[in-house]
Amino acid sequence: MCPDDEYNTLATLVFNTEGGIIRSLLRVPITLESKTASDDAINIPSIMVFLTLWVFFTFTTYGVWVPAGLFLPGIIIGSSIGLLYMQFMLWCGMEIW
Repeated sequence: MCPDDEYNTLATLVFNTEGGIIRSLLRVPITLESKTASDDAINIPSIMVFLTLWVFFTFTTYGVWVPAGLFLPGIIIGSSIGLLYMQFMLWCGMEIW
């Protein structure tokens, strides 16, 4: 649905594998440091929706009688919370580098 040469960051995060999600979330501080920070940054509403989805998925998985891993979802949730904290620090005018 996106025009050519554009992408939706929320769709990229949601429809990716767990390893791809972690790579995308951990790559954000590097892209924020570059000169094209506004193009590659993940906006706060997308992070909030993504975090809410993964917390719901993790709670559901944890409550089911099926063996499932919680290590990667924990990394994904922690990375999302870290991005929100980093965006808050940038909003307050603090230096993060």
